[in-house]
Amino acid sequence: MRILHLKTKLAVAISLAFLLASFASVAVQVHAQEHGGTPGTVTGGPLPAGVTPAFTYQDGLYLSFSPNPIGVGQELLVNAWTIPAPGANRAHTGYTITFTKPDGTTDVVGPVNSFVADGTYWFTYAPDQIGTWKIQFKYTGDYYPAGRYVNGVLNNSASPGSSFLDQRDYPSTYYLPASTPEQTLEVRQEPVLSWYSALPTDYWSRPISPENREWYAIGGNYPWAYYNSVEAYAGPFVQGPNTAHIVWKQQGALAGLIGGEPGIYGLQSTPSTPSVIYMGRCYQTMTVPINGVPTSCAVCYDLRTGVQYYAIPAAQGGITPSYLSYNKPSTAGSVLGTESSTFTVDLLTISGGRLYKINPLTGAISLNASISPVTAGVFHSNNYMISVQTIGSGPTAQYRLINWTTAGTSTNFATRVVGNVSWPVSTAPGAIGLIADFDTGIAVGTIAGIFGSASNGQAVTGDFGLAGGAYGTRIEGISMVTGQVLYNFTTDDTSFYPTSNSVGEGKIAIPMDGKLIDCYDQISGKLVWQNKELDYPWGGFGAYSSASAYGLFFWPTYDGVCAFDWTTGKRVWQFQYAAVPFETPYTMANGTSQYPWFGSSRVADGKIYTYNTEHTPTQPIERGWRIFALNATTGEEIWNLTGPMAPGAVADGYLTAGNGYDGYMYVFGKGKTTTTVTAPDVAVPKGNGVVIKGTVLDQSPGQPGTPCVSRDSMSTQMEYLHMQHPIDGLNHNITMTGVPVALTAIDSNNNYINIGTVTTSAYYGTYEMAWTPPAEGTYKIIASFAGDDSYGSSGASTAIAVGPAPAQVTIPEQPTPPDYTMTIVGTGIAIMALVAIVGILLYRKRP
Repeated sequence: MRILHLKTKLAVAISLAFLLASFASVAVQVHAQEHGGTPGTVTGGPLPAGVTPAFTYQDGLYLSFSPNPIGVGQELLVNAWTIPAPGANRAHTGYTITFTKPDGTTDVVGPVNSFVADGTYWFTYAPDQIGTWKIQFKYTGDYYPAGRYVNGVLNNSASPGSSFLDQRDYPSTYYLPASTPEQTLEVRQEPVLSWYSALPTDYWSRPISPENREWYAIGGNYPWAYYNSVEAYAGPFVQGPNTAHIVWKQQGALAGLIGGEPGIYGLQSTPSTPSVIYMGRCYQTMTVPINGVPTSCAVCYDLRTGVQYYAIPAAQGGITPSYLSYNKPSTAGSVLGTESSTFTVDLLTISGGRLYKINPLTGAISLNASISPVTAGVFHSNNYMISVQTIGSGPTAQYRLINWTTAGTSTNFATRVVGNVSWPVSTAPGAIGLIADFDTGIAVGTIAGIFGSASNGQAVTGDFGLAGGAYGTRIEGISMVTGQVLYNFTTDDTSFYPTSNSVGEGKIAIPMDGKLIDCYDQISGKLVWQNKELDYPWGGFGAYSSASAYGLFFWPTYDGVCAFDWTTGKRVWQFQYAAVPFETPYTMANGTSQYPWFGSSRVADGKIYTYNTEHTPTQPIERGWRIFALNATTGEEIWNLTGPMAPGAVADGYLTAGNGYDGYMYVFGKGKTTTTVTAPDVAVPKGNGVVIKGTVLDQSPGQPGTPCVSRDSMSTQMEYLHMQHPIDGLNHNITMTGVPVALTAIDSNNNYINIGTVTTSAYYGTYEMAWTPPAEGTYKIIASFAGDDSYGSSGASTAIAVGPAPAQVTIPEQPTPPDYTMTIVGTGIAIMALVAIVGILLYRKRP
């Protein structure tokens, strides 16, 4: 039985990450690794006394090391070789490389053998002193007796060969001793920087260039190749989205309000999500039109865009993969003893008692092999399946636990078997009720309701799951290495539901009826802790699923999502979401209405993605259910969006989720953007202001050409665009905000001028800013959107020409005209007096 230890694999992965770092600091002083023929297994050595060889050669010795200079503690790559080489199937012996340190002390690597055939040898070394070092390569010489050589060993009984590396006959040969001159290495205090590709913070896409070697840390695929009865964990190399930004969607089911006569009643149907994401490609069984006819197909499409790569009808042999398996490089046939190839990846599935492998590019079946006498299996530890074989039937049936490999192309199942032990039950580890921990190699089974009328008051024996009794639980631990039953006991606590159990840290957590969680040691079966912190009244009812990661056990309940410390059993955090009154019967301990959690979760990238739903939804469907992204270690909300969206496959920073409200599968993640900028097309005089304006728009396939918005406004924007919610939120109390745009000018002398940062309109995607250029000339105007967790960056440029200021207009002085005001006033008075006199005289003459 081969049970691979997950922690060991993680340790190896972490070690590789450190080795690949630009300035790894190595504590050891001598070589970290060496490669050559095994000492004592090659035929070569001193020239025997009195022997005259048929041929004598004076080898040229060569020594190379890099980098030079190097930082203290960094790894130096050392290569040593001879010319001519010893020839096919022979190896040199007696290589030594001496390091003379600045303080005069020495380190000697060797004596060692070269690689067979080419006379080379390499290793890594970490200099531990600052200053000038001397390095020298010496070779003691070799005598090879006449005869036929096989892999460095004289073997005259071997059959001859004809190819370059086949065994062949040689005359007696002597290679003379030799040495290189001492070569100088400079070791500095400061580390020497190497090629380093920082992890991307902007939008990125597949394929990843091999030059971006460090990106392996975020390029994980889905599902993780190390199953541990906790499928919810996506593994350490997967990123997930940090906002509710939708990239694209596709409809996979009919859901939503029916309308008309059914009134407020509707359909709720959750679409499926991909079973595998590999190198940015999604694999899923879907119904798509083929020649206008809806047809069930194995479909492959792009994770970031939804563009379809192929659709192969199931009736024509289309198979959708369920698992990913990574095959290590082979060293066979490598002259240098290093990897002669790269990792290969199998996309595989088990169906109908057969193992299928699928070509990831074309969907063609590359392997179709029977796995009889087993019919199914649980994938674990990358290249391995575990299955139960049933021998016989009825009460006398016997069971074997078969551990077998999926690697290779063999169609003979017997050649795949790596472990075969007697098994006490018919249930395979990882099936319902028998949770498997491949870290410890132990499966723990539970059966709930073992006492009651269904069992006539007796404890139920046999396989696991639900017995239908009134109370009690039987717990059984079985070694997957030996098949031995480690413990088998009953408890009065009744298991809530077998699939709610989880394993981690060498323990099994079992939610029990009555707001309890019991945790047992997997090896001994002893109770480690019992948690009683689940709140009244709804805390004791939760999801038929759970998750484990980061030292925590996660269980979604009708009283919120809860996280418990595997070591102490304490509830680390609880996340609850208040409900709109009259929409739900569920309440918090203080009586506040809240939404329940009952569905599955997905854990990735330090986050847990989970959603609201309940055991048996009734019509009309509750309003207000949502998908949430929570900080996995603190329980803080990161983002949410309307809809009971079951989180599915996640990879490359993108999450797929099926929405039961509308039947669409949504893909969340970072999208592309476009930025524009304009300014006046005519020259403006110096001193005049200009208006710089433009747009920043989302170009994701789901909503191209729409305004980019801030992360705080993302849920409102996505619900408005995709779910017909009001643009100001359900309660009409939200004002959305846009994104920042940095404006910069470059003058004719290439001087940079910071114009300022402006925020776009969240409703139109536009921005504008007034600016007065300080001098004459031509200015390049650059608008830059730096991007964020929702969007990739983008930018644009335009130009402004500034001419001379307009000439000032001077108005000449004019002579001051005479002021006739008093003359005019005097004349007027005289006229009025004359008129008055005339009027008096006329009055007097009246009869």
